[in-house]
Amino acid sequence: MVNRRSLTLGSKKFYIMTLLVLAFALAFHTRIDSVKALSTIYIRPDGSVEPSGSPILRERSIYTLTSDISCEGDGIVIECSNVVLDGSGFIVQGIGAYGSKGIALNGRQNVSIENLKVKLFYYGVYLNESSVTAVFGNTMMHNTYGLRLYRSFNNTLFRNRIENNSYCISIGSSNGSSFFENSILNNQNGIQLGSSYYNKFYHNNFLNNTPQVYIPGSGYSNFWDDGFPSGGNFWSDYAGNDLNRDGVGDSLYEIDPVNIDNFPLMGVFTSFNASMNQYVDVISNSTVEEFIYYESNSTIKFNVFMGTVGQVFGFCRVTLPKTLMRPPYVVRIDGGFTTVLYLNDTLYDNGTHRWIYFAFEGVPHEVLIVPELSSFHIFVLSIGAVLLMAFVYRKAC
Repeated sequence: MVNRRSLTLGSKKFYIMTLLVLAFALAFHTRIDSVKALSTIYIRPDGSVEPSGSPILRERSIYTLTSDISCEGDGIVIECSNVVLDGSGFIVQGIGAYGSKGIALNGRQNVSIENLKVKLFYYGVYLNESSVTAVFGNTMMHNTYGLRLYRSFNNTLFRNRIENNSYCISIGSSNGSSFFENSILNNQNGIQLGSSYYNKFYHNNFLNNTPQVYIPGSGYSNFWDDGFPSGGNFWSDYAGNDLNRDGVGDSLYEIDPVNIDNFPLMGVFTSFNASMNQYVDVISNSTVEEFIYYESNSTIKFNVFMGTVGQVFGFCRVTLPKTLMRPPYVVRIDGGFTTVLYLNDTLYDNGTHRWIYFAFEGVPHEVLIVPELSSFHIFVLSIGAVLLMAFVYRKAC
């Protein structure tokens, strides 16, 4: 006699397993479809895209990637000027073929390359004889060269993450470009500069590259800071001190006799878009996360976590736009339950920005920065409260 209960349980198990297998197969199939295996994609001089079925959406001069792509040779070759390539966070991936280029420009001007992840190419991003180009918000990793500039001038490269490449950035016979707010980490070689002058590097984070910078020959002078109080770069191998507690090292960081960071940063540089492209810059030896700006009461909140193993003391050097928050400021840590060990709320002021510096013990913490009410405002609020109480009292009578 058939045991109906056993049959029912067995049917349920079979049904559940079938659903799981189908769900896994569907997920796998969806992922495979989202990665297009293509030959090289070209944005032609007339603005057309080849091959025609490429996962790029064109809207006038803006070309937006619509899926990950995987290429055996070059990834995307841009053959026209005055265009924007927006990766929308998608990946352009190669197979590491010798000479292959993830994004390639040759003789172009006024091109923007943004929001891409480029990996496993010989050159992640390659600019040859190309000028006035912006490369920002990209990740370049696991390439032979993360970024290569050759005979290219007056370009801007910022807020990129360039990591785990054999060579991070290689610059040859290229002058007058600006590199800022990039994270350059864990590359076998950091920046290589050959026969290149007057490039500017500041607010970059150089972490664990060997070497951080290599400049063959002598006399090739470049700029490695943005003056004081803005500062230079963070170097993970900098051994100087900050005895005057301003977030900037007391001694220089020397690459060679003519390439010197005069104002090396004592912590990692991070910039946050608080509101309408008004940026709050934070330099800290702690990890700064969960940044929030409350427009209703002009308050900033962020959390600090351990930056290095065994960290005992932390600091933050914060640059505040006055259009975002009017000084003076109050710093509260953990709602006032953690002592602010040191506070300089007038570190520097250039009329449009105020620099403040504060220190604390241990991590993690929640940090609040709020505008301090002036004595006039307190007086007005007090008068208002008295009048309100008088009005309520009269009504009660």
